[in-house]
Amino acid sequence: MAKNKRRYDNSLRLQQQEMTSTAIMVALRDLILEGRMHNFTIQEVADRAGVSHGSVYRHYASREAILEAFRGWCLEQDYHQHVPTYVDTLEELPGWVERMIPQIYDTLPYSKALFAILYALPNPQKHIRTRERDEWILRLVQKTAPNLPNDAQLASYSVIRLLVSMSTWIELHGRYGLDEHGLIAAVNAGISAQIAFLKATEREAQSH
Repeated sequence: MAKNKRRYDNSLRLQQQEMTSTAIMVALRDLILEGRMHNFTIQEVADRAGVSHGSVYRHYASREAILEAFRGWCLEQDYHQHVPTYVDTLEELPGWVERMIPQIYDTLPYSKALFAILYALPNPQKHIRTRERDEWILRLVQKTAPNLPNDAQLASYSVIRLLVSMSTWIELHGRYGLDEHGLIAAVNAGISAQIAFLKATEREAQSH
C-alpha cells in the first residue's frame, strides 16, 4: 500500500515540476516578445510565472541555460506537426501555402520568440524540417527548369524559399499587419511571379 502511495506522490511531483517548467517557458516567451531577451532578470521570469526565484534556479542554473531550454521547448511544441504533404510541382505550391498558413497562423508569436533565440544563441542548429524543406524547394525548381544554369536555379530557389519561410511570414504579419488571407495572397503573388520567370527563362534556354 505504501509503495502505491509513493508512486502516486512521485507522479504528482513530476506533474508539478512540468507545470512549473511550462509556466517559466511561457513567461520567458512573453518577455522575449516584448523585446526583453537581452535584459530580462530571473526574478522577472519568476514573477510572471507565479513561482519563486529559487524555483526558477532549481530548473535552470543560469540565463544561458534558460534560453537554451526555451529553444528546445519551442521545438518540442511541434508547431509544424500539421504541415501539409509536400507537393510535386511548383504549380501546386500556392495551394500548399493556402493549406499551411492557416495551420500555423496562430503560432506566429511562438515562432517569433523561437527565431529570436535561434539567432541569439551561438551556433544554432538548423532544424531537420528546415533542411528537408530546403531540399524539397530546390527539387521543385530544378524540376520546373532543368535546363537553366545552376546559379540561375539557385537564385530562383532562394527567392521561393524565402517566400515559404516562417521568418518571412512573421515579418509580413508583424510589420505590415497582414491577416491570414493577406499573408496567403502576398506569399502566393511572389511564388506565381517566380514560376512565370522560371518557365519563361526555361523556354528561352530550350530555344538556344
